[in-house]
Amino acid sequence: MRIHGHCRLDDAAIRAAMREGRAERLVDAGGSFVIAAGDVVVSSRSVAVAYHHGPATHGPGIADVAATLPFAWNHRAVADFLVFAHPLGDHTFHPGVQRLRPGTVSTMRGDRDGGGLDSRPAPEPVPADPDAASAVLALVDAVRGDAGSECGLSMSGGLDSRVLLAALLRLGHRPTLFVSGVPGSFDRVVASAIARRYGLPIVVTKVEGQTLLDGSRDGDAAGIGSLPLTNRAGLEHLRVAASGFGSPILLGMGGEYARSYYAARRGLSALRQAALPGRRATELITREFPVPLTSRELRMVHPALREALNPEAIRARVDSALRAQVSSVLRARVDSVLRARVGSVLRASSGSALDRADEFFLNQYALHKVSAELASVDGHVRWRAPFLDPGWVQAVRALPRRWKLGSRLHRYCVARLWPSLLEFPEAGTSGGTLARRPPSAYWLTGTRYPSGPHYLDQRMFRSGPLVDLVREHRARLEDLVEPELIDALAAEQTAQGRRPHLTFGLLALSLYRERVQQLARDHRAVS
Repeated sequence: MRIHGHCRLDDAAIRAAMREGRAERLVDAGGSFVIAAGDVVVSSRSVAVAYHHGPATHGPGIADVAATLPFAWNHRAVADFLVFAHPLGDHTFHPGVQRLRPGTVSTMRGDRDGGGLDSRPAPEPVPADPDAASAVLALVDAVRGDAGSECGLSMSGGLDSRVLLAALLRLGHRPTLFVSGVPGSFDRVVASAIARRYGLPIVVTKVEGQTLLDGSRDGDAAGIGSLPLTNRAGLEHLRVAASGFGSPILLGMGGEYARSYYAARRGLSALRQAALPGRRATELITREFPVPLTSRELRMVHPALREALNPEAIRARVDSALRAQVSSVLRARVDSVLRARVGSVLRASSGSALDRADEFFLNQYALHKVSAELASVDGHVRWRAPFLDPGWVQAVRALPRRWKLGSRLHRYCVARLWPSLLEFPEAGTSGGTLARRPPSAYWLTGTRYPSGPHYLDQRMFRSGPLVDLVREHRARLEDLVEPELIDALAAEQTAQGRRPHLTFGLLALSLYRERVQQLARDHRAVS
């Protein structure tokens, strides 16, 4: 038996449940995990743990599963990765490998049935009450279960980590704060001030280009090759500073679910979006994600990838993913006594455009991208992601829309749990403190980025070893993208830094292929 992630039950209780045929009950055991025991695989309801399966094998790393198959590209998944930074649905970079869905119990099919995992969803839990105080209790329960007796916290100047710190302080913890930032950056300044106020130990790291370069060569990390370097950089400080930290480290990953990630930055515009019918969700999601290549550049990619990058094809895949969300909820078996209480679940999946976009964030962005970010630090830190705890997710899903605009729920949590944390600055505002309610500037002009330098030195993405790495790996994508296009993008990145996600996304695909090919050679050598 192998446990990927963390389960709050001990091994003896898990083995007993498996032995007695009660694997379905493990889905709600608490924690973020996938348990693999023989031919049975149990996935918790949390989307935090990436797990993949193919015809003959399954495991956390997509490259490990893909290496057992002839190499091939899933051009639709590659296109979605280049546009959104993650694939959609159950798709992965390989057409023969799928992402395991959370909240399922799966068994390995025999060769006669084509192999692979046969998954069945566990019964849906009873929806939460639509009450903000209940959401605070759910958060505290999630943090209590994740923190243990001692813990650390990845801290920034933002609201996600501040909410987690408020819950930790309320529970009596004194976490070590791990901070990433250059001198003068908002994250570093605010986190340092918080540490001084409460006398908390703090470890500050400035992530350098060499740090990212070293991490990109860590072939044993399951998330390597699934993320552009620009996305991996946000957790790289933990690989450097927290590798020897034996206690769990809480991360604010997924906190955007309670803040409507796809909503307009201006509050009045977000209110108008909240009135849009569900069928407009595709438009709302795709509006900020144009095709990243020009018409001339599209002629330099594989025809199947070019077709997958057609805007109509992208919208069709997003629409398909949204329809699948609705279907999964409508298929859930709920008896007549509970039927009146499932309004919040049905509203989230088939209600307004923002309701459906929130679920898209959880079931697409978090399922693929956040889990890949967490996988990239596996083996280095004992991460915990309380905002992806199913209890918290259920509580947030039940709340009316007003709680999810302007970070209102986050503000409420801080005020209820540790009010003095309101006394520290809020990013992008002129006031010196965090307001209890969304400020007028949010409604009228929208949230702004904090003043001062970015927490990462952006020059590392414009020149030096990281851009050189893009050029060095271009040959591995010859069947996907013409090498001349990669050279042009690297030159553009050096001169203008205009499309870092695209440039380093292609590098990630190169590193993924390198990893798959190395594993395939290892398999052949063993056999």
